[in-house]
Amino acid sequence: MPQVAREGPEGHSGLTPLESAVKIQETQIRGDMDQAYLETYKRFHKKATELRESKLLPQILSVGFSVKGNQSGFSLTVKKPDETDLRAYLTTFRQFIMKSERIYMDGIYGTLQEHLGDEKFKGYLNKSKVLWQKAHNEAGIALIYNGRELSPLEITDLFLYGDIFHSDVKKEAALNELPPPLRDLFMFQFLEFIHRATIQILYVDQIVNKALEENLFV
Repeated sequence: MPQVAREGPEGHSGLTPLESAVKIQETQIRGDMDQAYLETYKRFHKKATELRESKLLPQILSVGFSVKGNQSGFSLTVKKPDETDLRAYLTTFRQFIMKSERIYMDGIYGTLQEHLGDEKFKGYLNKSKVLWQKAHNEAGIALIYNGRELSPLEITDLFLYGDIFHSDVKKEAALNELPPPLRDLFMFQFLEFIHRATIQILYVDQIVNKALEENLFV
């Protein structure tokens, strides 16, 4: 004859008091973890909104350079944004590319795959991640310096911590050693990376915001 399940003292069917206590604790931990992820997604949206509403964004999305030359040589001019505005923009932007930050994009891509309940959005995220990685590793113009090709992320790191925020003496010295035309090309590569990365940040933010509004997390 089938046995009728009995409610244990803690309200969990067929569990001893100790098992029930462990079950409750696991549920609480899971709830705390889910809340932590939600707070991270909310912070991601907040910081992405700061980029979207920045007055620098139109300049970031229209980077470029021009080259003029004649028989005596050539000159290169990079379309640079205002330095003060750029510094303000990068204060927020770099949180998306720093591994130590909660809203580090590679981490966000991973957790969204776990927590999103919409397979269509997961597919969009996979495509975005490919473009994100290309922005890090493949440049529009290959820059080879001292026999080695530098990735866009390496060049970005040089400018962030050897120029914009001045926190690494060696990186600052490496930039200062570059002749003007080459430094300008490095600057273009740096700005192009910010451009391409920003597009993916704002794209992913649309998905995060949609998921927050419609409760698509599981």
